[in-house]
Amino acid sequence: MLIIQRVLKNPETIPDLDLLETVLAYKFTDRALLERAITHRSWAHEKVAPGDELQARKLHNESLEFLGDSVLGLVVANYLCGSYPGGTEGELSRMKHRLVSAPTLAKASQGLNLGDFLRFGRGEEKSGGRHNQRDSERQGHEESHR
Repeated sequence: MLIIQRVLKNPETIPDLDLLETVLAYKFTDRALLERAITHRSWAHEKVAPGDELQARKLHNESLEFLGDSVLGLVVANYLCGSYPGGTEGELSRMKHRLVSAPTLAKASQGLNLGDFLRFGRGEEKSGGRHNQRDSERQGHEESHR
């Protein structure tokens, strides 16, 4: 629980990115990209002028999530093809689906406490967004922030 206590001292600030890099065992060269990756759309919309959807999109992680899902799928597919050269398309597809499924990714995310590093807007926090996010991860129906 020490990690969770150190992550978000103030919800208006950026979570401890050095700690996140330690948890991930990876050093990001572009900190702005990492900040965007942990930013929920609710936070972004609170920081821009009302109706400025384009500027908000530059701040939150949804397009990165889309890109990440695609890259993860490609990497896993490449690994499976190399590891199981005799596998049929159906077998490989089922294995890939299990590996990149929401329950599998949610379990990995939960094990690393990644949800504790997410930056939510005040309204989302007050309405239980972070709590709902954890519930979704536990249930394996995580919709975003993988």
